[in-house]
Amino acid sequence: MTAALWLSVITDGDSELGRHPKGGRTDPHSSERDAASADGAALREHTVVDAIRRGDRVAFDAWYSHHFEALWKFAYRFVPRRDVAKDIVQDVFVSFWVKHETFAPNGSLRSYVFGAVRNRALHVLRQAHTAERFVETGVDAQLLAGVTSNDPSANTDVETRELYARLFRLITALPERQRTALVLHVEHEMTASDVGRTLGISATAATNLIRRGIDNLRRGLAE
Repeated sequence: MTAALWLSVITDGDSELGRHPKGGRTDPHSSERDAASADGAALREHTVVDAIRRGDRVAFDAWYSHHFEALWKFAYRFVPRRDVAKDIVQDVFVSFWVKHETFAPNGSLRSYVFGAVRNRALHVLRQAHTAERFVETGVDAQLLAGVTSNDPSANTDVETRELYARLFRLITALPERQRTALVLHVEHEMTASDVGRTLGISATAATNLIRRGIDNLRRGLAE
């Protein structure tokens, strides 16, 4: 996900929070397609959950591999050390497998997993008492800002890079719940409803978090 997309979300204050910001203009048939897509995703998730409960290690490993990169990068937003972030994700999945026979996620499986990783990351931070111990080896600012080495945002002029750096600082300064809601919405393509399920709040509360986060970023960039 590019830093440019973050900027587009911030500047487009009227974008619909019920869908991902890169979804483009409203399509008259989009609601039907979204409903069909949601039904298909729910069916696939139900199949995965059933396979895990049966002890299907192949299906479990495939599920783990499919989501691992997105999840450890999400954990990295809380605990900025790659090894610790990856350990957090591995610990979450180990806990799932240990209790696979009774594995029963509430709501969306994807939202449930992201929520479990967030909770584990916050637990690790509480145990450490401070985040400083995690940055001794240096923080990958581009990764924290959602910019990868092959991202066009990484190869822009100095002024634009400074803008992205400023945006990164504003994002990291947001209250944790606002920041998490925005990261899930922008970088992980979650709707407000999915964000709400991940954070254990209503879709309306998630929408308010996202909007407040956008407003704070917009004000920060305007100063």
